[in-house]
Amino acid sequence: MLDIISIGSSTLDIFIPVPFRSKLPIGSKLKVGEAILCGGGGAHNSVVTFKRNGLRTKLITRVGTDVFGDEIEKIIAKQKISSHIVRDAKGPSGVSYILLDGKGDQTILSQRGISGAFSIRELSRIPRSHWAYLSTGAIPLPVLSKLVRMLHERGTHVAINPSSEMLAHGFVKIKPILNKSRVVQLNRKEAAELTNTSLRERKEIFKRLDKEVLGIAIMTDGAHGVSVSDGATILSSRAVRVKRIADMTGAGDAFGSAFVTALIKKGENCEKGACKPAHLSYALHAGIRNAASVIRFVGATEGIGHI
Repeated sequence: MLDIISIGSSTLDIFIPVPFRSKLPIGSKLKVGEAILCGGGGAHNSVVTFKRNGLRTKLITRVGTDVFGDEIEKIIAKQKISSHIVRDAKGPSGVSYILLDGKGDQTILSQRGISGAFSIRELSRIPRSHWAYLSTGAIPLPVLSKLVRMLHERGTHVAINPSSEMLAHGFVKIKPILNKSRVVQLNRKEAAELTNTSLRERKEIFKRLDKEVLGIAIMTDGAHGVSVSDGATILSSRAVRVKRIADMTGAGDAFGSAFVTALIKKGENCEKGACKPAHLSYALHAGIRNAASVIRFVGATEGIGHI
């Protein structure tokens, strides 16, 4: 049996170095640096962490039959990642055009394409694993709900990084998914909006999340760090200070995948209110270190390290 499968998007990230830090000057012609092509997408980014840390893993993803899909498949093959890639001619591959300035700030032009067009029929054939990491992207809510229920019934521990599309359905509609998830990662703004709570009320946000999340709730807050709660223990840590940030792309994926990797290595089952604080601390700091390493490089996976 696999340790973990990663389900969701694999995209082509095209980085374009630009000379400006604000909006594009309309009607101007600007010289830019040489474009850099990298693999991206939440599922791809996370599976790289799992593989580099020795976990038995597999990527379940979808791309188009276009040249971008060809390039994504080449990137995945080059990294020797075990994968099941559906090539679908009904839509384009997921592509992000990332305008990147000299201080790591970005403007991202993103096309989801066919990356989220999973069907429950194809997902019912995924291999059995102890854990599943879901980067929900544009996966339709009915399909996502059935997938999480299926995994939960198998005894698979679900870790989920909800997309804006998933969160847009609101707290009530996504509760059945949270109820079956061992790890749920949100940023502070998402968590506050989802729970209808003030950004300043961290404890109240966790109080509301802890009622619904089966295991651990994670709240990231950029340079201010990360807080995690299992319903009994709340731990927080500031972000690692990085002298030069090259690119912030993939920092959240790097944190979440390293956090889950650390839990797997410690054999933590993420039972509500019963997680070992030492395991939570280990996972929290593993995630923060991985995120800090990734943002030193251009691309979402170049800096991924060992936990």
